[in-house]
Amino acid sequence: MKRQALLSATFIAATLAGVSQVMAFGVEPGENNLGSEHEKITRSALKDLGPETLRQLAGSRDFAGAVGFPDKDATGLAVRPEAHCEGGDHVQEIAGGSRTRQAAQDALEACRTFIRSNIEKAVELSGALASPAGQDAALDCRFGSDGQSAKCQVLFHLGLALHATQDFYANSNWVDRPGKGPVSLENPPGLDQSGPAPWLDLRRNELLPEGLVTACAPNRALLGLALGCDDDVLAEVAGSGRISPRSLSKATGPIGRGTGGTGTTPRGAINGNFSRAVTAAVADTADKWAYFGERLDAVHGADAATRILCALRRDGFDPQACDDQFRVAQVCRARATKPDRMLPLEGVFEPGIDPSPAELEEAARQLPRLKPFCQIEEADVTRFFANDGSTPDEGKAAAERAARESLGFWGVCRSALKDHLGPFTQATRAKPDSRDKFLGLYAGCILDAALRRGQP
Repeated sequence: MKRQALLSATFIAATLAGVSQVMAFGVEPGENNLGSEHEKITRSALKDLGPETLRQLAGSRDFAGAVGFPDKDATGLAVRPEAHCEGGDHVQEIAGGSRTRQAAQDALEACRTFIRSNIEKAVELSGALASPAGQDAALDCRFGSDGQSAKCQVLFHLGLALHATQDFYANSNWVDRPGKGPVSLENPPGLDQSGPAPWLDLRRNELLPEGLVTACAPNRALLGLALGCDDDVLAEVAGSGRISPRSLSKATGPIGRGTGGTGTTPRGAINGNFSRAVTAAVADTADKWAYFGERLDAVHGADAATRILCALRRDGFDPQACDDQFRVAQVCRARATKPDRMLPLEGVFEPGIDPSPAELEEAARQLPRLKPFCQIEEADVTRFFANDGSTPDEGKAAAERAARESLGFWGVCRSALKDHLGPFTQATRAKPDSRDKFLGLYAGCILDAALRRGQP
């Protein structure tokens, strides 16, 4: 502390003000497409939420939202390292480092536990949305206050989990390529990875990656400024033997359509580090939402999970709309369990699974628009039928029927179609030697065109 006492108050204030700007992804709105990084990452990752629900979760300019809450919280989250994936700054090959390996590992595991526990809390609280009343789905959220609706409480805990997930990529060396020169506290090593970290995938039990570090945890307790690390409040100025946020953070930079440009922090500005951090954070945010849905299914059951997700995604309380969505989901689940009936080519239908007259009518309307985008032409089918002893007209009629029935079957089940189409088309492309296989190949081609053209 003697060295710190020699520093002028002006120099300290100026330095600390700079430190406060280079921590994790930000929530403050900025100019020239800077600022609100958490909001932009969340909006890029989650596309199926109503606009007000998304605003409550992601934020909107001066409103931080649930994802930004940990940076705004005056009750303690702002200074909890696990809420921002901080404190894992042990690097064995750096001389002078003061963080022990065990302390760094504990800090990193605490972050992962924080993410998991908040997702599990969101899953638990979601039970109230399986058969909600109006007040359960209300969106007058006041995060951090008592008396919140079930939906607001779910969004709050999801926001905490997503904030820590995103900060991991801003604060860690997972995506980093270091600067030129020797590795040091000011130029930490990088792992040069792309995409989400498997260690942060809560479905898996991965070992902590060798060499993974995150910046030390700044103390934000004084006037909102980052004053160093842990209890050494002026360590950022005087030198503490820790990897500071300034040395590792990729906090700010332009983000457009989920892609980061050149970062504005020292580490983010070099070697595309900010861009890769944003890409990984967007992908992992989407994956955490998917994992949340999987946990809803596992804890509450598939039917309840469908209703819960409907109540969460919609802005208003509309039980009829959710009932309709629930019925569609039931049909799609039934169809997904019958991959062998993907193409009811012989016109033998199974009630509750096969397409309704209305679905077949819609499929017939779509078919002419999709034919030009299928690489297999009806002429190929008619030629096969002619060679097999039938007429070209019979081949054309059979091809259209196969495509129409397949489109009707999967018309409201886009996600299930994505899961089943790949293996199906691969299995049928190999030298079709029968009418049904050739028709299946043509129908699969039409379905592939439907997915690529945004239909069904």
